[in-house]
Amino acid sequence: MALLELIKDIFTDRKSPVGTLYVKRSKNQGIPDLSEAEFYANLDLDLPGFESLQEAVKSRDYNRADEILLKYFRGRKKPVFFFSSADKDSIISSIKNFPELIEKTIQKADLACRHSFDILGSKFNPGNPINWFSDFKGNTWAYGYFDELNGKLYDNDFNNQFYIGDIKLPWELNKHLHFVDIGAAYYMTGEEKYASELVAQIKHWIQANPVNMGVNWTQNLIVSQRLISWTLALFLILESSVLEPRLFRIILKEMLLHAAYIPPHFEIADKGSNHLIGNLSALLTFSLVFPEFKESARWKEISLGMLTDELSKQVYDDGVQYEQSVGYHRYVLEFSLLPLMIMHLNNEEAPPVYRQKVEKMAEFTLYMQQANGLVQPVSDADGARVWNLNCADFNDHRSCLAIASVLFNRGDFRFGAGTRIEELLWFLGRKGFEKFMSIKEKTPELAKAFSQGGYFVARESWKEDSSWLFFDCGQVGMGDWKDEDDVGTHGHSDILNFGLVIEGETFFTDIGSFTYTGSKEWHNYFRSSKAHNLLLVDGEDQSVLTRTWSMKMRAKPQDAKWNFTEDFFYFSGAHNGYRRLEYPVIVRREILFLRGKKLMLIKDSLEGRAAHPVEICFHLYPGINAIKHGDGSILLRGKTRQAQMKVYTPKEFYLNIYEGSENPISGWYSPDYGKKVPSALIEFKTKLECPAVIYTWIGWEGSEVPALKQVEELWQSYLK
Repeated sequence: MALLELIKDIFTDRKSPVGTLYVKRSKNQGIPDLSEAEFYANLDLDLPGFESLQEAVKSRDYNRADEILLKYFRGRKKPVFFFSSADKDSIISSIKNFPELIEKTIQKADLACRHSFDILGSKFNPGNPINWFSDFKGNTWAYGYFDELNGKLYDNDFNNQFYIGDIKLPWELNKHLHFVDIGAAYYMTGEEKYASELVAQIKHWIQANPVNMGVNWTQNLIVSQRLISWTLALFLILESSVLEPRLFRIILKEMLLHAAYIPPHFEIADKGSNHLIGNLSALLTFSLVFPEFKESARWKEISLGMLTDELSKQVYDDGVQYEQSVGYHRYVLEFSLLPLMIMHLNNEEAPPVYRQKVEKMAEFTLYMQQANGLVQPVSDADGARVWNLNCADFNDHRSCLAIASVLFNRGDFRFGAGTRIEELLWFLGRKGFEKFMSIKEKTPELAKAFSQGGYFVARESWKEDSSWLFFDCGQVGMGDWKDEDDVGTHGHSDILNFGLVIEGETFFTDIGSFTYTGSKEWHNYFRSSKAHNLLLVDGEDQSVLTRTWSMKMRAKPQDAKWNFTEDFFYFSGAHNGYRRLEYPVIVRREILFLRGKKLMLIKDSLEGRAAHPVEICFHLYPGINAIKHGDGSILLRGKTRQAQMKVYTPKEFYLNIYEGSENPISGWYSPDYGKKVPSALIEFKTKLECPAVIYTWIGWEGSEVPALKQVEELWQSYLK
């Protein structure tokens, strides 16, 4: 049967009772539920091992049926899933090699048990019992039918009487990643207090959040993420005596209703996003873990087919996820790795396209890693993780490389993962660890062009004290769009942006995202051209920022070129974002990184006519101090390294350095959603007659500031 026919059939086939019942009972703002008989009718009782369960159900002895069902899952050998009791001792003994992880996990679990949370930069306690609708400031989000709330809360670009704060905060809480923390603490310690608190929170959540009711049902991605969290948490406490048979069935019933919710609300758009990937990953994961449900085979076929199709659309052949955000790239990678790991454990092959795209995504993650193991927070990021079992920094993506090294037998992935193997131990167990250790490390290449995604990366070596550079000449996000299209994106207005690590220390950086609907003013700043290492013309952004995530008249990348030699790395590109000006200007940027010379040159060219105000912005990593010199140069002093820079313009410029300014908003860095710290913004302003050329020289470790003529001669000696 064709995939589209299957999707249509899922809502009409009477052989798929939970899907049919969900849709039927949701009409007229109904609250779907399943009786005991209806729940058991959704299980394939003809499966081997269900003989006694079938008898109990036929006799309507549901107490006995619940006992048999729990015993079945505790003793089930197939399908293999994470955290198996057979592998428990070896997993725990391996994890004990990471005492810091154990300590942090238990700390997080203890806080969650006390209902104390640190979520997206906000610390709060939503009470006992937990107020699942808290705005984190003492207020409560409106309650009602999810579809009606969608029409109210998010109307007028979040500017309405019902939108009382930042919806990301309760959504993040209700993804229930903290359930996994509590479950992990139980799994490691065996202390029943963790299992008791977990099931207490689950029971209260079910009571307070009937299906379809409240803000926690208003977005399919949140439902999908919650289903994944519950699946992981349930198997972490599966052996606990607290998990009584009737409660187990109630939890499983709620998870089944979550799964039934997902297909009618697939977040399908002209160009899909991480949301649809999350919907499909959750449904596929559920169907792989619970093949005993009658609809699982159908859900598996639909979700696996659609997920493969979406990965082929959303991920370029070079591995870059087309939303042009490093944070969401990792989110999509984790969503994609989850079912792939389950299939790996069960010796089941994923479609070749699925595997190829995930492998390429891991490759991009490898090269975006700086010398310190972290990535720069390029474009939007909302703290989104599918799991976080190693308590790592949000910008540390190496655990994905450890998992990918085993799934794809890649020595370069193992090299890039380093010691970040905690999540590999959790998910793939002893066999996964042994496989990881058997893979021979391979040093990755020094430079890589991800030309379709528009990212170009180079480094002097893979040592911790090496220099690293990236250059961005890719689309703003989700590919090309017509000028009049006012379309959402997680990409920023950042074509020709760059980042630079000098001998292991980050100096020039992308500054992240900070917030979405919490403050449009702050969100617009972080996604604007001014918040990136760019040249601006006429005080205008490259693209026209409109609604919260939307832009029109987007800048389009042009003429991306690169050359990697033994002597230098060269990148160049242009954009036409200023085609809308009365006197249009094409901005072209070239970067020359001289290997072994401890310096880098930037050449910015303005192609057009007439005089234009011009400003060039350089954003420094927090802790890098910028000190003006009388000759117009700037000393950049870091913790372990220092550098100098000078900008050469045809006319005199005005130099400003901002750090932590709120009026105007300037000089900030956001390591994660909801968090911001002061960081220096160096701003050069002048007015130039076009065409014009501006050089920027950056040198370190004793390099002397040259005259303009020397810079031009040096440029010509390498690029004739």
